[in-house]
Amino acid sequence: MNKIQKANPMILVADSGSTKTDWRLVGEGGSAIAVHTEGLNPFHKKFEEIKDSIKKDLLLQIDNRKVDQIFFYGAGCASEDSCLVVSDALKTYFPDAAIEVSSDLLGAARALCHRQEGIACILGTGSNSCHFDGEKIVHTVPPLGFILGDEGSGTYLGKKLLTGYLRNELPEELAGKLRSKPGMNKMRILEKIYREGTPARYLSGFALIIHENRNHPYMHRLVYDCFSVFIENIIKKYEGFNQMKIHFVGGIAYSFNDILRKVASESGLTIGNILKNPVESLIGFHLHP
Repeated sequence: MNKIQKANPMILVADSGSTKTDWRLVGEGGSAIAVHTEGLNPFHKKFEEIKDSIKKDLLLQIDNRKVDQIFFYGAGCASEDSCLVVSDALKTYFPDAAIEVSSDLLGAARALCHRQEGIACILGTGSNSCHFDGEKIVHTVPPLGFILGDEGSGTYLGKKLLTGYLRNELPEELAGKLRSKPGMNKMRILEKIYREGTPARYLSGFALIIHENRNHPYMHRLVYDCFSVFIENIIKKYEGFNQMKIHFVGGIAYSFNDILRKVASESGLTIGNILKNPVESLIGFHLHP
């Protein structure tokens, strides 16, 4: 990426998922303007769709002529080709800006570790992780998606809760709360998971119910076991994991951070940062190289 030589360049930082994108336009002195648009995942959206979204959502909220640098971190931006789709779409409206498009995992690593070595983890709707050497990602343990993996995620929590519910394993006080909600019969649940288009999002939605009842021993154990599996199946696969700080970003890690810290401590891990989202920390990363 070509570097801008201005003393105080105007930078645009983005953290994009499948459903939404958080943008921060940062000017002189570090003052930031927050903008929110739909997700720009090139795995789900074609080039023209991404272009149209930038035009109708982003450009109505910021002046593209003032932007000197763009740092875009996105879900679905794991390959050179997918990054190029987003980069070319941005170049359409920001022709004079220096543009860097990278994966959401690199964004998480930079936000969490800055320029120090560590293990960076995303625990949100799905899960992901990497060993970051302070400059680049050097190793990842494949998350494998919500069917085969995604341990520690909202989707994983939702699967465990619904399995217990459908097999009559939940205490009655919790089962009754679920039964009172629309569509909580066996056939409708299975239709949502196996026949409709967004099963991961559906499953992860149950993390809110778990959080609302987090003080119940059953729910506490469910979350505890979920994080234990993540540490056993993912974290312990990294060489030297017990000699580095382990950092987390995402709604699940943030909302259940007390349980996460307890599980990590009992596993002999050293926890570093736990952030709800990466974008604010990424501003600091890019303002202070």
